[in-house]
Amino acid sequence: MKKIQMLSLFGLLLFSTSSVFAQLTFSPEKIMAGEKVSVSYDPQGTPLESEEAIIINVYQFDNEEFEVVEIPVKFDAGKFTGSFTTAKSTKAVLFGITNTETDIEDTRDKKGYKTICYQADRKTPVEGAYASKAYIVGRYGRMTGMDTDAEKAMKLLAKEFKHYPTSEKNINYQSLHLGMASATKNEEAIEAHGVRVAQILKNKKATKEELAHAYSYTRIKKDKEGGEKVKAQIIAAFPKGSMAANEASSKIRSAKDLAAKVAVLEDFNKTFGDDESLSNTKNYMLGVVASAYSKEEDWDNYKKYLNMIADPSRRAGSLNSVTWPMTGESLKGEAKNPEMAQKLSKQSLEILEAEMKDMTSKPKAYTQRQYERMLKSSYAMFADTYALLAYKNGQMEEALNYQLISCENNKFSNGEMTQRYCAYYEKVNSPKETEALVANFISEGKASSMMKEQHKRLYMANNTMDTAYDKYVVQLEKSALEKKRAELEEKMLDMPSPKFNLVNLEGNKVNIDDLKGKVVVVDFWATWCGPCKASFPGMQQAVNKFADSEDVEFVFIDTWESGEGVTDKVSKFIEDNKYSFNVLMDLDAKVVASFGVSGIPTKFVIDKNGVIRFKSVGFGGNDAALVDEMTMMIELAGGTVPSPVTGAP
Repeated sequence: MKKIQMLSLFGLLLFSTSSVFAQLTFSPEKIMAGEKVSVSYDPQGTPLESEEAIIINVYQFDNEEFEVVEIPVKFDAGKFTGSFTTAKSTKAVLFGITNTETDIEDTRDKKGYKTICYQADRKTPVEGAYASKAYIVGRYGRMTGMDTDAEKAMKLLAKEFKHYPTSEKNINYQSLHLGMASATKNEEAIEAHGVRVAQILKNKKATKEELAHAYSYTRIKKDKEGGEKVKAQIIAAFPKGSMAANEASSKIRSAKDLAAKVAVLEDFNKTFGDDESLSNTKNYMLGVVASAYSKEEDWDNYKKYLNMIADPSRRAGSLNSVTWPMTGESLKGEAKNPEMAQKLSKQSLEILEAEMKDMTSKPKAYTQRQYERMLKSSYAMFADTYALLAYKNGQMEEALNYQLISCENNKFSNGEMTQRYCAYYEKVNSPKETEALVANFISEGKASSMMKEQHKRLYMANNTMDTAYDKYVVQLEKSALEKKRAELEEKMLDMPSPKFNLVNLEGNKVNIDDLKGKVVVVDFWATWCGPCKASFPGMQQAVNKFADSEDVEFVFIDTWESGEGVTDKVSKFIEDNKYSFNVLMDLDAKVVASFGVSGIPTKFVIDKNGVIRFKSVGFGGNDAALVDEMTMMIELAGGTVPSPVTGAP
């Protein structure tokens, strides 16, 4: 539901004193652990070249473990300078560079800024340096906008083993290597791990890390029977270890009723309750039990288990998860026990307010600023829930004040939230003021269909020239649409579309090659995906708009479903909602993989020659903006847009 910004530096780089994409230098040039390092960043030629306020975050890696600090920087003579002191255990360093206000970041073209640590001669890497860098390249670089590279990670591990042969015995490095071998489908490397795994399983004194490595191998090989045997071996050898804890906690999901869930939690506490390393697992289980009590409307027991959750963010999150459905989830939806829900929702805000003040639960992997941003983002999300409940309870000014917090946090970019803000605003302010407010959102391209209806109603009530309204609103939207079109033109892609040949819900095969000569909109979605389903009313409007355009085709590819009867489930969803979509079934998820999709909803607009021209990820909650965006993308890709007057092409 919400988001935020501020001062934090992300990105990475294989350190040299300069780069084609950026100039990030430090002194000494080859750093050692436990010393002060001066940093200079010249943004010229980078996405940050016109910025005068950035953050530099420094991630110090000791193998897979890392800590992050934000270093103070000052701007002088076109460069940012600052310093930090490496920890004595640091083996590799990753840098993140970001604008403080816009979240624009310099990722060195997604290669990142990174370096290793050296011994006293400043020539020889410290033991574990290349392995630590492999963790960055293969896994953790993505948190700074860097593309991960499993092949490169394997090469770094090979360097580690060459410089330090004893490192090859490090089971954690071997586990990383196995993961990277799996990512690159390197069967030869995977089979080499199989030899090691066979030796591990014969060793009665094998460590839990070694057995965990063996278990990972069975998962990669899709050896379900072997995996169950290894899991049993791990639990027998380490009855209080993480595998045993995970097995014990997983029972809470399959517990049939509330009493059974409580029993699972109590059994878990008897065995693992004093292990602080399992606090996240325990907090999760407490949340499950608390949620179960909320469904029974047993608020005393709900609060009892809620208050046992140690992590304030998870505690506040549980409250919001319980209270959001009680709002009715929309302005028109019927609220359930709104008075109780509002009290609980306010508690979620109070928990976050206290945590933002004390910051007592900040994880090591966050700087203070990053953690504060995360808390503020959650606060804005939960404020949206609280505002809707205040509205349902007739507290209009309270609703407006908290909705403003939510909307300002995401710069009024979420259509549903802005829609609610305008509804609350009308309850508190005059019709003329509300008309002006909504008119401004229309001119900025931030108005949903409901907001446009609201504006038309207010306009018609406040003016006598009702016949001029349609022309007026078109003019009002003109600048926003022109700006959006210019942005899309800059983002046009030029890459061949992957091939696909799928069966739709009617049992007919749809081949992308058969659609050559048409502009094709491909929408990847799933029945469990909330944003996908939220976007569908807008997508139905788009389908309706182009229904008579002979050179435009929409296909909705269902993917990433699980369970039995997937096709029947999807068909029922489409029928129940009366969508006229051509739905194709990507049952083995091969097509979504071929398009490189990492999250849904994701839409592609493919031109008449089979070239992808646009990619759009997510849904901002604004149906009207979605239709406008689809229309412009289709037109820019060469599709015929129907006349707004006649509806004809």
